[in-house]
Amino acid sequence: AAEISAPDAKMSNEEVMKTYSSSIKSAILVNGKGEVKGTLSTDAGNIQIYTQSDLKAQNDIIKKIQSGDTKLLDDLRLPVYIFNVNGKDIPVVPCYGAGLWGPIWGYISLDEDKNTVYLCLFGKRYIFRDGKYIGWYRP
Repeated sequence: AAEISAPDAKMSNEEVMKTYSSSIKSAILVNGKGEVKGTLSTDAGNIQIYTQSDLKAQNDIIKKIQSGDTKLLDDLRLPVYIFNVNGKDIPVVPCYGAGLWGPIWGYISLDEDKNTVYLCLFGKRYIFRDGKYIGWYRP
């Protein structure tokens, strides 16, 4: 099971992929109605993830939906990654959108109750846990 690393922890790409492969349970794609519409590969040799570009494309669809084109709800494919962290199933949702000075992106994870934020990370810089700022990640 994965452990949350200290903000200043350094991991090689190989270590990141090994930790990812050993702790991810599944990766699903949901539409705007919350229906599962696909999966992403989590196999160590063929890991599929949504990139910033993929998230931006989904964000563009969301903007159209917000403008009234609700037919596009079925076209959304939003990734949800389910990880085993300290024996808990923790869903992680990547986010992308407009920030004050430009695009902002990050990840929000929910505790098992699906109502409490477990951990969030924005722009590879700011890390919050239990509503408190816990560090600044320096890649």
